[in-house]
Amino acid sequence: MMKLRIQLCFGLLFFLHSAMAQGHFKHMQYNLTLYGNPFGCDETTNNTNEKDQALGVIVAHAQPDILCVNELRDQNVWADRILNQVLNADQNLWSRAALTANVTSSSIINGFFFREDKFTLHSQEVVSQALDGSNLLRPIDLYTIYVDGPGLAIGDTTFITCIVAHLAATDPVERDDQTAALMARLAMKGPGNHIFSGDLNMDAAWEQAFQNLISYPDPTLAFEDPLTISNSWNNNSSIALHHTQSTRLSDTNSGCFAGGGLDDRFDITLISPSIQEGNNGVHYINGSYKALGQNGNNYNQQLQIFGNGAVPNAVALALYDMSDHLPVITEFSTDVTISVSELQALDMNVSMISSDYIGIRISNAGSYLLEVYDLSGRLCNKGAFHGMTTELSLQGLGKGIYVLRIRSEKDQVVRRILVQ
Repeated sequence: MMKLRIQLCFGLLFFLHSAMAQGHFKHMQYNLTLYGNPFGCDETTNNTNEKDQALGVIVAHAQPDILCVNELRDQNVWADRILNQVLNADQNLWSRAALTANVTSSSIINGFFFREDKFTLHSQEVVSQALDGSNLLRPIDLYTIYVDGPGLAIGDTTFITCIVAHLAATDPVERDDQTAALMARLAMKGPGNHIFSGDLNMDAAWEQAFQNLISYPDPTLAFEDPLTISNSWNNNSSIALHHTQSTRLSDTNSGCFAGGGLDDRFDITLISPSIQEGNNGVHYINGSYKALGQNGNNYNQQLQIFGNGAVPNAVALALYDMSDHLPVITEFSTDVTISVSELQALDMNVSMISSDYIGIRISNAGSYLLEVYDLSGRLCNKGAFHGMTTELSLQGLGKGIYVLRIRSEKDQVVRRILVQ
């Protein structure tokens, strides 16, 4: 029989002993190649059902926690389709940010999806104007999330800003305008845990648009490239392992997919000094950066599907079918801190009502959210109730210490529970 021990409160105060653990998350940047068929593509030349199947295979293999995308058609129906039919097809774990309306005639925008059992969306904003006040061809989106975990209940919040960009394809001056405007916005916001990713459409690191990002005068804001490779990317066989475009030799799908072979590093993820140094709760995991499906043997050729080696054949085929770009994967760890604290809280009684359920009674009737975390910060169970009483299932919880948190808009209560 499962037993439960409750960490009792003293009056309206609770005490939680210090602990430190590390969480982990995986970031994926992906140009979806005209998802939703703008620009004259249609279901014959760029079939959405087939793209959904391919994306599902890719996500199941890569297991990202954050998905940043380019070339999403600017209508909610397409973002909702990815969310509901691909990401949440088996479990309801994902959420998404609101779409940003484009300020130009372009019908493709960025999208941001995240695991809501690991993160909460705090805010989002957009950089849509150049420094001279003119409209950018495509805006750059900023999404600030925070890491969910028991530390939230005691004021320990780790924020991460994911920045998603799709820079102009043929105009280096426009790309310069886009990144200059972004860095000006970050200068107003200040340093922090920033992850910049997107389809940058650049041939080399010395382009001014890239220098704006990595050589910004304030070193606390200047981004860092996780890779130490040649600054010349286009048609450079020495960095073939990091080329992300194109997955095919010649244009296919009636021109909806671009050709040219894998000879460009268009898709890139950069990190802020705060993450590189790991001094603000988020750390880049060295060596984790990779172009998914890239084995380094396909320089100026189409993606190798059979015998790829970097991914199973089925995943390589899905990557080919999905896009003319390869996704970029980057992994991070987070510090999840549970520290000594005193916090005003609701009064709560907890009792065993069966071997698998506990009863919970709150002193004040209201609408409450209920969350159970393990000490790594992983959300193990959640729910909601209205009133003063509810039941919580312990099924699926292994033996160990968990943090039970119940909160309303104005009040909260936290208990440490020992399941044995």
